[in-house]
Amino acid sequence: LYDLLTAYATERVKKMRGKTYKPPMPPVLLIEEARERLERMLGRIPDWSGLSRLLPFDWQGGQRRRSALASTLLACLELARDGRVEIRQMGPFEEIFIRDRGSEALA
Repeated sequence: LYDLLTAYATERVKKMRGKTYKPPMPPVLLIEEARERLERMLGRIPDWSGLSRLLPFDWQGGQRRRSALASTLLACLELARDGRVEIRQMGPFEEIFIRDRGSEALA
């Protein structure tokens, strides 16, 4: 039995040499793309809009949604750091809301 397993393993290693498993890359929305999109939306974002409402329409489902949500959140954090938007969350795991800093002058 040992010889049989050794022979199988040797042949398997020879056959697999040079081949590596490369899983398909999931779709990713770049943070830069999300930030550019949000910057274009500034001034048109309704007062305290939910983060999920700011996602690109074609990124609404599955893995695409997770990527879009993460990238959009990071882009919003960068814009908040720059003083261009405000971010609010009522409690842990609650919806995150965004508003344009320019809209506070209107309120």
